Amino acid sequence: MPSFSHIATVGNWDNASGTTLDTSGSLNVAAHDLLVAVSKWESGDTTTSVQKNSGSPANVFDFPNISPDTHFYSAFGGEFGYVLDAAADATATFRQTMAAARDGRRFFVMQFRPTSGYVAVYDAAHCARGTSAAPNSGNISTTGNDAVAIGAYGEFSSNTTSSEQINGVAATEPTNSPQDQASVWYRILTSTFTNGAASATLANIDWWCGISAFKLASTAAPDPVGFWPPDNGTDVGPGVDLILFFAGQMQSSGSRNIVLKDDTLGTTVQPIASNSGSVTYGADGSVRIVLASPLVMGHSYHVEVDADAMQLVSNSSNWAGISNSTTWNFTALFQTSAPRGWWG
Repeated sequence: MPSFSHIATVGNWDNASGTTLDTSGSLNVAAHDLLVAVSKWESGDTTTSVQKNSGSPANVFDFPNISPDTHFYSAFGGEFGYVLDAAADATATFRQTMAAARDGRRFFVMQFRPTSGYVAVYDAAHCARGTSAAPNSGNISTTGNDAVAIGAYGEFSSNTTSSEQINGVAATEPTNSPQDQASVWYRILTSTFTNGAASATLANIDWWCGISAFKLASTAAPDPVGFWPPDNGTDVGPGVDLILFFAGQMQSSGSRNIVLKDDTLGTTVQPIASNSGSVTYGADGSVRIVLASPLVMGHSYHVEVDADAMQLVSNSSNWAGISNSTTWNFTALFQTSAPRGWWG
């Protein structure tokens, strides 16, 4: 089954009142990494946001509004946020911003990398209030061998350490704030997780804690199961539409190009944006590309498609595309008889 790897965690803390807090250190983020933030504060409720300071685009973390309460503790505040599909950035830094100045701030960002594909669903989050030391994640809906990872956060009232468990197995603590009074843990499940709730047992927690679950929702990369015209096809009609066939319904994943190239002339005939009106995505898995002009009789062609031009609707897994001249090539119909009105 697919899985995650924990790459690194950065964090920071500040007991003084303030509105912003930056991570101490940076992460080397690859495209499609999952970033999970824990943002916590004291001295009254407020709202928070987390943003990647560096690189382009500057990813903004999403903080889901999950019942019964988005915060770890009703009188103060603490939330999980995430970026599902991070932009590559070798020196990513992060900032926690409060709507109002607060003290007792803690800020962690955990970085996870899928073994294939990327995370399509951030499935559930749950916040346990007060002194509860056994929160659960809320329902996680899984299909087949979806990979699941769970993260937890907890705080102590004094300088102590704690051996935490997630789903009954010891969890890993990548980092904590000074005096071990605030820590994050994670566990990557290595066997199939069936529908239900993940749970954490936070042994020495006597302030508050929270748990969040996230999953790889079927990360199998899509690949075409057929082409029209067929690869190495001959005698292709000049007015043909180009069609890709996939096992599941596809959609555009951005303004990237599908390019028809004339191998006879060594030229690019026309680039077609994958999100343009010339491309139709069928529920049967077909992707139809309407050419602006007919093929030239007797000429040889091949098709190239930019990586990430389209993706599966079911799990947002991107297709790697076609970057060579051999995967999909064909030859237009040769004119085999003399045109009417010609005499030799």
